[in-house]
Amino acid sequence: MTVEKVLTLGGVIIFDFEANATSVVYTEHAGGMNAYHLPHDVRRHKREAARLKALALSPEESLSTIQARLREL
Repeated sequence: MTVEKVLTLGGVIIFDFEANATSVVYTEHAGGMNAYHLPHDVRRHKREAARLKALALSPEESLSTIQARLREL
């Protein structure tokens, strides 16, 4: 089994495997962990991951924002 892509978002890991293999979403939280493999659950988590990625700053923007905040201190 080869992992094609692993996306980590805090307590959520989305495993997308090679063709014809089921994707798996693994979550960790204070009460334990969950693994989701049903298509609607995987789609829901992928949709949320895409939303967060779209909202995130680029590495350059992050660096610039952090540097600006440090100058304000």
